[in-house]
Amino acid sequence: MKIIKKRFLKSADYNKNHKKYKKSKFQRKSSDFNSVFKGVFKGTKKAVNEFAEKIKKKSSEIINFPKIKKSFISALKSGVHKALSLLSNQKRFVVNLNEDPDIRWKEIIVSKMKYIKLFTYFAKEELDNFEINSAYKKLKKANVSDEMKKELAGLSKISGIPYKFVLVMNFMYEFYAACTAIVVKNSDNNLLIARNLDYYFGEIIGNLVIHVDFHKDGQLLYSAVTFAGYIGVITGIKPGAFAIAMNQRDILETSTILDTLRKVNGLNSSAFAIRDALETKQNFKEATEFLKNIPLIAGVYYIIAGSNRDEAAVITRNRHDVDDIWNFTKNKWYLVQTNYDRWQNPPKEDDRLHPAQELLNIVGKNSIDEDYLLQILSTQPIKNEFTIHSTILDPLTGKITNIVY
Repeated sequence: MKIIKKRFLKSADYNKNHKKYKKSKFQRKSSDFNSVFKGVFKGTKKAVNEFAEKIKKKSSEIINFPKIKKSFISALKSGVHKALSLLSNQKRFVVNLNEDPDIRWKEIIVSKMKYIKLFTYFAKEELDNFEINSAYKKLKKANVSDEMKKELAGLSKISGIPYKFVLVMNFMYEFYAACTAIVVKNSDNNLLIARNLDYYFGEIIGNLVIHVDFHKDGQLLYSAVTFAGYIGVITGIKPGAFAIAMNQRDILETSTILDTLRKVNGLNSSAFAIRDALETKQNFKEATEFLKNIPLIAGVYYIIAGSNRDEAAVITRNRHDVDDIWNFTKNKWYLVQTNYDRWQNPPKEDDRLHPAQELLNIVGKNSIDEDYLLQILSTQPIKNEFTIHSTILDPLTGKITNIVY
């Protein structure tokens, strides 16, 4: 996407572009939006106007964290956080891995077709045919299994969207995302992963969020929170074994999309790698070793927790190996990872790390649970105008709680 091309140069440049993006792409007249929606929904003028006004309001918000922290404490005292998990009531889809790859996503695509078409309209405003073709020529050299290629071809056939576009969109996470992930150990020494996923077009992509159970031989193999039309896994769980969340890494090695595309030959999508781990690895140790060593298109953070008390790690990956592995220490009961290396301070204008740590310390290990984590994830600036969903993963039980905003 045009604005995303400048995403990785410098955090300061990013934030300038970020503001420019909101003004140029979201604060447009409703008549400009109408052409994008045309042919997708009928009678969209009201919806378009509401969408534009909502973005304008979000863009003008100023974060006052001390005030937010007071409100957070008040909310905890009132017990309102205990109701947040009740908002997780998404329909669960099933992908049967015993079915032919080209049809196994059919129910999901048909169910979400209008939103897939809507996202396609928006994305094509940012990527012209030349850019799509250029990206496709590079990305087709990446390491994608024959089975996944068949799934992508099936998505293209069912949706009527060209295969080139489907492939490029399935690599979008390699180029940009801004997320917050937390691993905690509660008073019973059970582990939980909590994560927010942030992305552009949140008002559109939110309608594509799905909860998918992957079955094989009549049994649940693993589950994921993902997007209709996207076959990789960014947030997933193998019940009784391990859970994984992934954050994009903001480093010089992945400084430009062009640089990333030049080096994809034989390398793997970071999201496809998670799906491989969930399908083929049996426990935390196997999954961790696999994700430490698989060659990747771009650097990422893998946040992984197992079903045993000390099985937690944040793996800081570059394309070919590991830069850092971060585990619990004796007195540390949580790990927080955003989009910046832990040995560097995040930029002031995108500091979700320290607010998350402060809120975790307010709650404390003896009280932390799913509801408290959801309260933290839904508090600014951890939750922001680009947050699409908040998810809690319990690797021991396999439970997923997911809230779409």
